[in-house]
Amino acid sequence: MAFIYSAFLNDLSPAWANLNTDADIFSDEYPDALAEDTSWSGFPIYDTAPFPVGDTLRTKRRNDAVDDPQPTKRRQFEDGTDVLNPEADAPHALDLEDGARFIELEPSVPDLLQRKVDVCTKNPFMVTGIAHHPKHNHWKETANAQSVKEVNGLLKFSRNTTGSTAHLSSGRRSAKASPAEHEQAVTKILRRLPFLKDVTPMCANYPAVRHAIYALASTYILDYEPSEQVEAMAERHYQLSVKSLDQMLLDANNYAPGKEGPLLATIFLLSHGDFINWEYRDKTTVPKWALALQTAQSILDKSDPGHGYGTPANVQMTTARRHIGGWIEQSFIFAAVTRKLDTSLTQHQFKWLLEGGDKDMRRIGPHMGMAPMLLHRLGQITHFCAKLAEVGTNDPTSSIYPHAGRVILKEINPFHQWSELSEDYRYDTTAELLNSCNRILDEDGRVTDAAMNTLLGAEAHAASIRIYLHCRFLRKPRQHPDVRAELRTLLRCLDMLPSSGDLFTAQSPFFAVCMAGFVAYRPVDREIVRQWFLVVVDGSRGNVPPAWSAIQRLWEWHDLRPVIPWAGDQVPIHLRPAWWEDMVEEFVRCEGILTYT
Repeated sequence: MAFIYSAFLNDLSPAWANLNTDADIFSDEYPDALAEDTSWSGFPIYDTAPFPVGDTLRTKRRNDAVDDPQPTKRRQFEDGTDVLNPEADAPHALDLEDGARFIELEPSVPDLLQRKVDVCTKNPFMVTGIAHHPKHNHWKETANAQSVKEVNGLLKFSRNTTGSTAHLSSGRRSAKASPAEHEQAVTKILRRLPFLKDVTPMCANYPAVRHAIYALASTYILDYEPSEQVEAMAERHYQLSVKSLDQMLLDANNYAPGKEGPLLATIFLLSHGDFINWEYRDKTTVPKWALALQTAQSILDKSDPGHGYGTPANVQMTTARRHIGGWIEQSFIFAAVTRKLDTSLTQHQFKWLLEGGDKDMRRIGPHMGMAPMLLHRLGQITHFCAKLAEVGTNDPTSSIYPHAGRVILKEINPFHQWSELSEDYRYDTTAELLNSCNRILDEDGRVTDAAMNTLLGAEAHAASIRIYLHCRFLRKPRQHPDVRAELRTLLRCLDMLPSSGDLFTAQSPFFAVCMAGFVAYRPVDREIVRQWFLVVVDGSRGNVPPAWSAIQRLWEWHDLRPVIPWAGDQVPIHLRPAWWEDMVEEFVRCEGILTYT
């Protein structure tokens, strides 16, 4: 993470002086980094301008364009009559057989007149009234790595705690990088990350973001250069960031559409720092990052850019909201997969993920590794599981939620996704995508093309979500043919995806790997999961080690339990064994609450 904490390092040791400085973040390479992204391809530019709290928010044109290529569309946007195009939402309107509709699954925009901003008065990082860096009083426990083992796009680098290199699944060993090669590789990777254009430019005007970056960077520095001086500086930056966040949460202007970026970025950075320092958490309590994600969800709702638009297809948002907000929602939705069902947590509808046109909803997010619409469906599956648990107890004859689950399954099988790297490529089936990937494999059987790597990772996520729906919602056992078929697809995707090198990025389907681990029971299937973790987990700074520990515990737990029989589709869902909930109870008992981003 040379760009992020280079200035922090320069104050500590001459050995780090050759690293790039803070100013490089604002170099000529990103001349428009500080400019707000208000582009709207094909239409005039509009801006949502906030007025004082308590007044109705209004929208206005930024300027009067002389040449208006689509005056009719502009007038419809301004007066709200663009809602008269029902075909725009037709592909996403899920109708049930009896004519009922699930509004949770349909795109919509929030009512402008009902917008009310209640500022968040509780800072999730000051639960006890005292804010301490996650490594406070723990930095001496961190192994001091003397050399960098390997550079990759996901971890940026790995701590070489054992002094040996890990085996890749192909049997080859990872190559060690010299300091110069390490810096060059990190620079190459970070220059491609949206993080640079989304978050780092905020440092100039927002101390909370700046100090949060330094606090997060110090976690990695303490792995390599543990000292009291670094620990003291890390603690200072963390406390300054949390204090500034406290002030930002009380400012209603930070909740206005388009103005929420710095607030979300601060929560994103502090949350990330909390869950990568998994060693020091109390597993019996709700972690700070989980509380912070709930706060961030409230901010995302209140700053929804859909206020003032007539239809979801026309909603425009900043790239910072799309990327940072997507990461926040993904972290929360992923964590719910191994949390106990609670409708008070799952009832959040994540409607802003469905804003924009169909193409926007199917675009693979740079941090998410999947389409926003697919992520939205995962969140709704968990919500329907919670509702089904309630309805099954109170009204066992109800069939509305079971049918909704089957509708979602039909919708996401298959589910087409795309990225900027593969905009011209379209596949109709998963088999077609896998066959295309077979043509571009290296000698180890890994894809070598960035575009196909992105699509393959997104398809792995889709397969894992289908597995989740089969197992938790429809309560099918692991040996059920439908689960096994999806698991074969998922494992084939994982077997072709790189687990090291430049193509191993934040888009890599960590969640999908964990989902495969939850349901795999054959030794050959578990071996694929095991090999992925053995490569990634060795000395990594992140939430991979606790996830691997939990999966190994669950394998032992599963092997001691009798095989769950399948009675057939004719048995109502609420009467089938809820084995996933038993697994979650064991998971939480052993590892607490985890997320998979």
